[in-house]
Amino acid sequence: MMEDLMALAARAADQADAVVKTDSTTSLRFFGGVLQEAHYGETTGANLRLVVDGKIGGAGTTTAGVPGLVEAAVAAARVGDESRLFYPEPAPTAKPQVYDAAAAAADLDDLALGCVLIGDELADDRTTVDLHLERSIGSVHVANTRGVDEYYQVTVVALDVTATRTHGERRVTARAWCGGTGLLADDDVASLVHDLQQRLAWGETAATVADGPAVVCPTPRAVASVLVPTRHALRGTSLHYGTSPLTDRVGTRIVDERITLVDDPLLDGRPGSRPIDDEGVVCRRLPLIEAGILRSGIYDLETAALAGVPTTGHGRRTTFGKPQAAYTNLEMLPGGDDWGRLLEATGDGLVVDGFHGVGRGFARSGTVRAPASLAYRVRGGNIVGHTPGVRLTGNVFRCLERVLALGKERPWLGSVAVPAMVVEGFHVAG
Repeated sequence: MMEDLMALAARAADQADAVVKTDSTTSLRFFGGVLQEAHYGETTGANLRLVVDGKIGGAGTTTAGVPGLVEAAVAAARVGDESRLFYPEPAPTAKPQVYDAAAAAADLDDLALGCVLIGDELADDRTTVDLHLERSIGSVHVANTRGVDEYYQVTVVALDVTATRTHGERRVTARAWCGGTGLLADDDVASLVHDLQQRLAWGETAATVADGPAVVCPTPRAVASVLVPTRHALRGTSLHYGTSPLTDRVGTRIVDERITLVDDPLLDGRPGSRPIDDEGVVCRRLPLIEAGILRSGIYDLETAALAGVPTTGHGRRTTFGKPQAAYTNLEMLPGGDDWGRLLEATGDGLVVDGFHGVGRGFARSGTVRAPASLAYRVRGGNIVGHTPGVRLTGNVFRCLERVLALGKERPWLGSVAVPAMVVEGFHVAG
């Protein structure tokens, strides 16, 4: 398809680029140790962008043939914006491991095995377990009229587990994720089960918390949520149009010096990895924040051209719509504090394992007013019980300037790897 598409687009336009993606997804959902739902779906989508007489147009399809897609993109270009794009030329690419043959060949029994084992380990008279597993097999083909032509296959296996334990009218719900390009390894399953068992055990006793300022220890799951405003602020569109509080702050310290944040698309076995972005730009490891100092945002071709900076190779395209800058594998480098030291630094505060509603309404300002989905009371550096109904208020950017400790353990949560940390700046309401 791509060869015909590029040939026809080259005759109709001054320049063009396209991405064709295929995906076959198997989805399994277990509840109470029983398979409740199995679903399989296949999609193929093509997205074409071209420049005609200096104007840009785009079109996408899952059904139309090549001539119809080109005609639609040409029609869009007639009323499109002036093009500032400069398409990349072919360049050598790294080859991260993004496809696993065993994951692609696995049947339903292979996929279900890990789910059954996890359910058996966690479920009891008071604990229910909900598991959702997806296995995707796909391909990505990127090409442009300057000679870029890159094709690669990809697999992703992702597991989402929710365990809920009842204590009379009180309920403790803990969630865990794991995933990568291959099947779940025994170590991954054991680590996930141990993690959930620990968080459920911490909730055996109820505890209260006084209203007011508190030292808070967000676990990796909560840190991933706390980083939502930072991720928004580092997107090229936000930096260019001034909707980011970090606009014009490249080269200055924006968070605690212990924080280093990197986006790395070249890691083997991670679900966000790829050799080339969806606009034909070769991918590379990108430091975003180094020792607290802002180094870069993420850009696709268009936002980089608008901002007058080089693209960073973060263009992501769906079948319909224009390319957008998107993260690949986001990593915060670990600190030197073990779990005991993190609790010691928390003192008489809270461990927060997640938030409800994070990402809605606070992504730009960084101000969060959200209930904790799971929180534990800490006294004298020890967890003493589950604190239901806790709400936290604070500004994420200011909290990241006031880091008291940074963990050395850094689990992968899908395509995000972050350690736990201890911060000041949150106000707690019980």
